[in-house]
Amino acid sequence: MDEVHVWLVRSPLPALVLARLAGLLDERERARAGALDPVRRRRFVAAHGAARLLVGARVGVAPQLVRWTFGPHGKPEVDGVRVSLSHSGDLAAVALTPARAVGVDVQRHTPASTRSPCPRGTFRRTRPATSPGASSGPPPSPPCGRARRRA
Repeated sequence: MDEVHVWLVRSPLPALVLARLAGLLDERERARAGALDPVRRRRFVAAHGAARLLVGARVGVAPQLVRWTFGPHGKPEVDGVRVSLSHSGDLAAVALTPARAVGVDVQRHTPASTRSPCPRGTFRRTRPATSPGASSGPPPSPPCGRARRRA
């Protein structure tokens, strides 16, 4: 059986915690974090530091010794663990699985008045009217699910 473990990480963390997480990052991650504005840097450090803690625990190495390889679409991988990392606003999601590619996506909630009722790339909740058994009434609002397609 395939198992996927998903953790949510909030980035408003105490400065001491962020400093410890920053100390886990490799040179490439530190360079990326250093190029960001302070708010985005804090979010990046929280998400990537947490991913290192989780992956390190899974494969039995210290978090700062995790050595990422990157798949064709830039997803981080470590021998024995497939990883997906997504962040939006102050929330990040980290998904780990041993067997297959995994994708996780998190999106910051915005008021309905400022977002499209069905963002590009989402699945529709209702069947098209031409489907057998489809209702003829209007679709529920919003007409799309929260799952995102990944290429």
